[in-house]
Amino acid sequence: MEKIYLAILLAFIPFINFFLKYLFSYRAGELGLFKKHVITYYFDWVFVPFNFLWVYTFNLPFIYLICFALLSLIFFSVLIFLWIDLHKKENRPVYMFDIKSGKIRSAGLVELFFFVFEAVLIFSFLFSSIVDTFVYFEIFILFVFLLLSLFSSFRIHGKINSFDLFIVILGFLVLFGKMFFWG
Repeated sequence: MEKIYLAILLAFIPFINFFLKYLFSYRAGELGLFKKHVITYYFDWVFVPFNFLWVYTFNLPFIYLICFALLSLIFFSVLIFLWIDLHKKENRPVYMFDIKSGKIRSAGLVELFFFVFEAVLIFSFLFSSIVDTFVYFEIFILFVFLLLSLFSSFRIHGKINSFDLFIVILGFLVLFGKMFFWG
């Protein structure tokens, strides 16, 4: 398969993600909550150009993708349960799960798979060597996403959540490492 076709296919994933979360949120009567979750409603679109460019910067053996997928699935499964607990404590409803029962909704499952998919691309990007100037544009996209994550955290919780801040700082450190120390 030529790279351009794969690039277009990967760039289309955020559209599928959005459509499915919108559909499931609508069916569950939680569309208003989905729209209030600005990171997933508005900011996930940064992954359209990131996914497209990923094809041109990835240069690792395929087995790495499988390892990253397994690690990401474990990490984000735990993260979602931590989010459920946080939203229960704040008594703040969210479109991804029912805070009363602690069960994940269909839109939350879509979000989990999107998290895992994007994490695989991000981790493989971070571990790939720098082979093209596209890498710096992708780093910029991830910096923007991290900054937008802080805005989203403030919007959702009324403050910047300490866990969200930790993830953003960690992300900044890793991206600076990618730019200046390894590649």
